[in-house]
Amino acid sequence: MWNINLDNLEGNFCFDSMILALLKHYGLESKLYLLKKYYSSYISGSGPLAERLKISDETVSAKVLRELIGVELKYRGKKDISDIYSFLISELEKYPVGVFADPFYCSWTPLYKKAHFNHYFLILDIDSRRKHCTCADIYYPGTGLISMPVDELLDLGKWFVSFEAGPPPELTKGEVFRFMNETLFIGHEESINDERLSFMKLLEEKFELSSEIGDISNADTSKLLLKLKIIAGDKNAFIQGLQYVEKKFGLSGLDNVCTDLLASADKFEFLKGFLIKSTIKNRLDMDKLKQIINSIYDLDISITNAMQKILSRNGII
Repeated sequence: MWNINLDNLEGNFCFDSMILALLKHYGLESKLYLLKKYYSSYISGSGPLAERLKISDETVSAKVLRELIGVELKYRGKKDISDIYSFLISELEKYPVGVFADPFYCSWTPLYKKAHFNHYFLILDIDSRRKHCTCADIYYPGTGLISMPVDELLDLGKWFVSFEAGPPPELTKGEVFRFMNETLFIGHEESINDERLSFMKLLEEKFELSSEIGDISNADTSKLLLKLKIIAGDKNAFIQGLQYVEKKFGLSGLDNVCTDLLASADKFEFLKGFLIKSTIKNRLDMDKLKQIINSIYDLDISITNAMQKILSRNGII
């Protein structure tokens, strides 16, 4: 059985916990992966805010893994695999396998029969004789391990994620700085302001506090509040990524940016608390809500502009 413990950074999305655990297990650049934790676009699609609010960007995650760390992820749905059981047995000989499932149906999670969400956990072993599997999940108390019949796993899994590590790329500081600038910052100021306007329109036309938050007695299962917590955690995790780049590649002048990132994380936590209190009081100060959202976008513009200057000054050109 693979001996892997899942990372559970405060507010960490389960997908990132899974990837960070695998990177650490194989001695790869887990701190560089934290660079994917910065994003300044928060809404997409349609529907209520709880559905539209984004946590991270899978395209950026894949790009960071591939170009900075040398890892490819392959996603396979059930319809893509003729014999899922044999596929998992074969894959587990090389690497643990990720599973995407809805925690609404996962009896060991706090969201069981309470809320639908995106959730990932990791298969570590399949006992062919007993037809049981052992999995690692950040929600499971104590050891982080859970055992279940293989048939249950196959019912829960919507698709499976294979982890394939190649030779780590030999990166120069200029390559890392250029990647950061082009992937995370350059050209983003205009899109930040465009999205700010869309967010304000969403609040004015479609935001209904009670339906967005749900049952306040079960606030931990609110999709909107969960996402706000994850975003706040991502801001703090990105600071760790920057500090690693500072130490390994000599990126200097980050103090003010880190201060703004901390302030941004605090804003998301404050927003979460504001919405909880507003739900309890059954009264929403829309002007105050807009003020909080505007201050978040103001910080993103400050961070984006500052990082472009820092990266240019440190040698991307």
